Amino acid sequence: MKNSSDRPLFLLDHLADNAAIAFKKVMHKGQLPEKDFNSRFLLWGSCVVALIREVMDGSLSPSDAEKALAISLSIWAITPAKAAKLLSAPLGID
Repeated sequence: MKNSSDRPLFLLDHLADNAAIAFKKVMHKGQLPEKDFNSRFLLWGSCVVALIREVMDGSLSPSDAEKALAISLSIWAITPAKAAKLLSAPLGID
């Protein structure tokens, strides 16, 4: 993870292709806006990378990062109520 601190967009660069495929699948289901998709994806990904970096270096608490993540979801036209629901849902990882 050292690379992510030295170069904040390392994670975005590394994960962007697979994440874009997943996000486009969600978009095609009508759950994310198609308009300005690439710009939204780049902007939201940069927000997520910044949040990870801030939590890792201790300048942002996990609870504050969760609040910021909820705010960042507005980039995808996700309402605060829906963001709260998404962030409180179990991940479903076994």
